[in-house]
Amino acid sequence: MISVVRETTVYLCGLDEGHQKSIEKEERLSLSWTQLAFALEDLGLNKLANRCSIKGRYWANPAGYDQDFLQRAWQTLNASPRQA
Repeated sequence: MISVVRETTVYLCGLDEGHQKSIEKEERLSLSWTQLAFALEDLGLNKLANRCSIKGRYWANPAGYDQDFLQRAWQTLNASPRQA
């Protein structure tokens, strides 16, 4: 879990610093978050799995999500590495 959170953080920091958007990185993030969601679901951590699934779907289509909804989902996930 920590690795996908860090990979996402590094990518977003790069975008904030003016780096170009990368479809390849966003595809990798989508797959990583989705795989993590399935693994967490297998462990019975359904609430966290659902949040990771939302992240996976987001990275597959970032333009398709409401910013208020995303902000709430991100805040919950940002606390997750400390819980891991």
